Amino acid sequence: MSSYIDLKYISNLKSRLGGFKQKNDYLFNFRCPHCGDSKKSKLKTRAYLYRVKNDMFFKCHNCGMGQNLANFIKFVDPNMYSEYLLERYKKGAPATPKPQFDFKPAFEDRTILDDMIRQESYLLFKVVLLEMNNQSILR
Repeated sequence: MSSYIDLKYISNLKSRLGGFKQKNDYLFNFRCPHCGDSKKSKLKTRAYLYRVKNDMFFKCHNCGMGQNLANFIKFVDPNMYSEYLLERYKKGAPATPKPQFDFKPAFEDRTILDDMIRQESYLLFKVVLLEMNNQSILR
């Protein structure tokens, strides 16, 4: 639902953005309103609106400016920004879903007794190796 609202407001903005082109469903290219792109060529368009998960973001590859769609709309048209906020975040509009984390520990549950048994068997193994080594030397 929120992506539909984002696309609606992007289409309302496209008349104010020079050289506006839609590259894919959720990828738009135009001249940057912050830096104006190139002073020599009016054909250069290095600003993009693109989607990450369920949100739209702005990025200019000339001046390096980057922001979410809401802040970009606020810069281009403050009146449209208030309308966008009301429509995007009203009670029925879903937000980006929260990720679910299901971490399981990589280590096994051990007690002190387990560690002692493990260390004791290691020491016993070492003693056996030393005895075998001593017997082979004596032969």
